[in-house]
Amino acid sequence: MHFAPWALKLPDRLHLGARAVHLWAWEVDRDVGDATLLTTLLSPEELDRASGLRQARDRSRFVAARGMMRNLLARYAGCPGESLRFVYGPHGKPALSGRGPKFSLSRRDALAILAISESAAVGVDIERLAPAPDAAAILQENASPAEIDAYARLPEEGRAKSFFCWWTRKEAVVKAIGGGLSIPLSSFDVPIEAELADTPAGFVRRIGGVWTLRHLEPHADYCGALALEGSLRTVKAWYLGRGWPGQP
Repeated sequence: MHFAPWALKLPDRLHLGARAVHLWAWEVDRDVGDATLLTTLLSPEELDRASGLRQARDRSRFVAARGMMRNLLARYAGCPGESLRFVYGPHGKPALSGRGPKFSLSRRDALAILAISESAAVGVDIERLAPAPDAAAILQENASPAEIDAYARLPEEGRAKSFFCWWTRKEAVVKAIGGGLSIPLSSFDVPIEAELADTPAGFVRRIGGVWTLRHLEPHADYCGALALEGSLRTVKAWYLGRGWPGQP
């Protein structure tokens, strides 16, 4: 699934349909003005987390990811971004305190992605495509026997992308469930072949319920996955780029 560019200023309010999922992607390398505005949205705890990062680039990317997440969630919740409060599940999954949409955030290098749903649990994960010399070893430790067999049968030239597709699908399911490290990655199957990404019927797997997977391609050199609770829903995806969309 590709992301449509969003070139306009965001409206003060964004709305989800009952069976809709919205995806937003944006670059986290911002200019000084953007970074200053985004910093004002963060809580003291988030600012402490940012200050604890050793590298200046890591600090600025953390601020851009969390700040823009707040900016977007505020438009759905109908309140200022800085007023949002989060609670955390037993394995660290965040949720809005009180009423508000369900969401999942992922960041890898210079890109962040946010999934938002009215009522269904969601999980999202992205990775940057790169050579994966340790893929076979990682699969041996974390994949199911069926996935290991499927990977071994892949053409050599397609294995690197398939590995990252597999990894993001696993991570997206775990994030949607909120189970963290308590869920062994080898305890459930996901498709490993990259070319299955556009075959929705192949994405439904059972682990603590029914979960639907969608393949994501938010930007060049990245791939990702969205895991949805229940059956397939209407999914819309936009790419914000680096511009500041304004505050609610």
